[in-house]
This record gives sequence, structure tokens and C-alpha cells, in this order.
Amino acid sequence: MPQSIPLAPQSILFAPYPDQWAYLSSVKRISEEQLDVIIKVAAERQELLPVSFEIEIENDEKPWQRKSEILPTIAEPLPSAVEVVVSDQVYINHTGLPPILRNRILRLALFSNPEFCKAQAMRNKPRILYCYEFFPKYIGLPIGCLDDLKTILEYYHITPQIDNKQNHGTSITVEFKGELREEQKKAAQAIFANSTGILSASTAFGKTVVALWLIAERKVNTCHSGYFPGSLE
Repeated sequence: MPQSIPLAPQSILFAPYPDQWAYLSSVKRISEEQLDVIIKVAAERQELLPVSFEIEIENDEKPWQRKSEILPTIAEPLPSAVEVVVSDQVYINHTGLPPILRNRILRLALFSNPEFCKAQAMRNKPRILYCYEFFPKYIGLPIGCLDDLKTILEYYHITPQIDNKQNHGTSITVEFKGELREEQKKAAQAIFANSTGILSASTAFGKTVVALWLIAERKVNTCHSGYFPGSLE
């Protein structure tokens, strides 16, 4: 008994082929050259894995010539606008979105696990990190995915109706009395220029001190796990 049934793609309901054996006998083996073309197109469209990855180019000495991601054409009707709630995450109302667009949005929060190859022999590390949440009505993405989400929606001419429900804190009067090192100044200014950001640095870089400087500059209270007496008053 066959374990799979080929379906006719031209059928609206994807009905099985009337004669399964006749269809299977008509399937031709593709050449290695055809396979290379299929893989190349899939790589350009970033469809080989459900995560973003860089595409190799012939002249790797010119990385600025790398092709940007090509979003697929969607034949199904698309909404003119979609509800986006910004809170602890970015929540997208996926009601009425076609599956292909919904999956593209989910892929914004999928990342290759850098520890996978190192620990592959141990078989206890996932290859893909899933950083989204799927609710009955909403898709939850990390805040850092908001700009990429806007890019996708703009490509499909969908207006994001953003409702910002973030806690903007309470104004406080504080002054930073410490002194940042040169590398800390660069990091602090880069983060201060944006509404969100992640500071990734080695141990003893002084990430907490940078956070204190940011609190003093923004003059808004926040959750903070460390405190240096005399640095912030």
C-alpha cells in the first residue's frame, strides 16, 4: 500500500491523480544542472531553510554585491492594513493573512543556532531557534523584528496600524557622575540614538555602567539588576 498520494496541482481541491501509477511513470529524472538551477533560485529566495542566511556570490571579495532577499509573489488577496500592537513583544493580528505571508512574518523570529554545529554530535541542540509566539489571533515577535516586519508589509503594500502599548516609564531626575571609556562612549551613543537595541560585549566591558549612563540621559526609570554607589544619584 502506498504511503503517499501525488495530487494534481491544477486541481482546485488538489484531487489525487486518477491513475497514480501512470503519473509516477511519467515523472522524469531531473539533471544535475536543473537541480543546481532549482537550488540557486531557492537560495536567492531564502527558501532552503526557514531562516535567513547569506548567499554565496562568485566574487566573495565584494560582499556589498550580495543579493538582498527576494520576497515571493502572493496571488491571494491581501488586506490593505494590519493591526500591529507594540508592547513587550510586537503582536501582529494575523486574521485574514494568507499562509505564505504569515510564514514570512514568523521567519523574522527564526535564527540559526550557532551552537548546533559545535554540539551536533551530542544530539541535544536544536538547529533552529524559534523566537516567536503564535496565538489564536496574534503572532508575537521580538521587538527587534519590528523594522523587518515593516519592510515586509511595505513590500506587499499593507499599512501597519501600530498601537504602541509599551510602558514608557516615569520621568526621574538623575545625573551620571561616572566617566565612560572611549569604547563605552561609542556603544552608549549608538544605543541612545535608537529606541531599542542590544549591547553585546565581553565580561568586564562595563555594560551596566553604559546602562546607567543611558538611564541618566533618557531620565526615565527602568528595571535594573545592578547598582554602583555614587555612579547615579
